[in-house]
Amino acid sequence: MNLLLAASKEKKDGNSKYYSGDLGEKVFADLNYTLKRLCRGLSSENHAAKEGFFLTLVLVLLRFKALVDFEKLLKLILAQTAINAQMKPSEANPLSFGRFMAIAALVHSKSLTKDKVVH
Repeated sequence: MNLLLAASKEKKDGNSKYYSGDLGEKVFADLNYTLKRLCRGLSSENHAAKEGFFLTLVLVLLRFKALVDFEKLLKLILAQTAINAQMKPSEANPLSFGRFMAIAALVHSKSLTKDKVVH
């Protein structure tokens, strides 16, 4: 119980970077970490793992759609899958496919609607 109180106090004080979700004001630390990890996992070279990350990302987005700022999530996806000219094709291909799968997960979760236009 003391640990819970300490975590609650830390959250109120804003001393921990984990309690301020950078994917939206309503996003709590665990969801913030989960979304980042799932997006990163889509660029894995293990094809079976990509399927699991994709499906999990779709389900998490469906469940927590009201909490996530999708413009920030899309910016995160684009940043994590950025490709530069110095990359070899063997490095760039997983990133390109990861970007495609992350955006497809947004579409499958019905997160991108007419109401949520991303600029």
